[in-house]
Amino acid sequence: MQFRLSTVFLVFVFMAAAVGAFEEWGLLIAMWLLALLITIRVVRTRPFDNESLGCLLLALCFLFGVPLLLPKFCRAREAVRRSTCCNNLKQIALALHEYHNTYGCLPPTVVRDSQGRPMHSWRVLLLPFLEHKPIYDRYDFNEPWDGPKNRALLSKMPYVYRCPSAGGPDDAPGLTNYLVVTGPGTLWPDDGSCGRFANCKDGLSRTLLVLECASSDVYWTEPRDLPLPEPDRPEASVAQVPSGHGDQTGYFVVERHAGGHLALADGSVRYSPGGLSLYGLCALACHSDGLPVGNFFPFEECMQLPVLERYVHWGHVVGFSLFATTFLILFWKALRGPLPKRPTQAAAHRPGDTNGEAAAP
Repeated sequence: MQFRLSTVFLVFVFMAAAVGAFEEWGLLIAMWLLALLITIRVVRTRPFDNESLGCLLLALCFLFGVPLLLPKFCRAREAVRRSTCCNNLKQIALALHEYHNTYGCLPPTVVRDSQGRPMHSWRVLLLPFLEHKPIYDRYDFNEPWDGPKNRALLSKMPYVYRCPSAGGPDDAPGLTNYLVVTGPGTLWPDDGSCGRFANCKDGLSRTLLVLECASSDVYWTEPRDLPLPEPDRPEASVAQVPSGHGDQTGYFVVERHAGGHLALADGSVRYSPGGLSLYGLCALACHSDGLPVGNFFPFEECMQLPVLERYVHWGHVVGFSLFATTFLILFWKALRGPLPKRPTQAAAHRPGDTNGEAAAP
């Protein structure tokens, strides 16, 4: 079976568009449809000799085998991402405990210079305890976090500071998804002092350590986190903390809902499928307020959130448009071939064949 160069080019474009439209399992879908087109082409253009029969059997194997091999990639992929985000928080919590055991306190939320200007983040101070000492050695503490040398390290952010399920622009490397709640009464005071686990009168299992946030627009070296909210505000009953896991509904339009992980001071990691209200956030962040935080989850309210963001998935739009266009062209090419002609009696009795008998008049 021979193909034109233009057809081969269309096949490559078709497979690339399938990857853009269907991501990981786009190649399997493209192979399945190409097997269907090959089957149509073989049936229409060739008699059933040994060569065409082999091509047909191979195409049928792809047609019926690929659907059996397609697992539920979306759910499995999100489960893997959720597990990765959970492990990231566990590593951060363990590193904070090691820092506390070494220095007798947690790292300061912000390292300031002699004039009180914020210079460095606790995430930088934690690097040696996350097995990222080379990045720590390259960091220049003599200049601010956004200085010329330190800005070059934004793209070197350790993977542990990024949740795979979180949203955010892909053209802004260095954005972290793990923040702490700062303010009086928390493990992360904003007055320059350092928090200690011994101050947690509510118990380590009922005190927030690190929070997962989606699209936080905070760089991992930036000395900025979440300030402690005021629970007496009217909007305090509405969940305000975005998280890293979203129910992505729709193909061309994606809607992201709340739900994410948080690490407690005892090192455990919890997952919230709903949201975290400001009341729950204050109850968790303050280590000695005595507010109830719930028995089954480390916060009192777990409510279903409205959509936090909605955006068009342009990769799917462009990929699917190109995918559909190239498939229609290839399908037209497969149907364009003439039907195979049956051999006539005259063709069967070739001239010069002495073994054949003369046709009866």
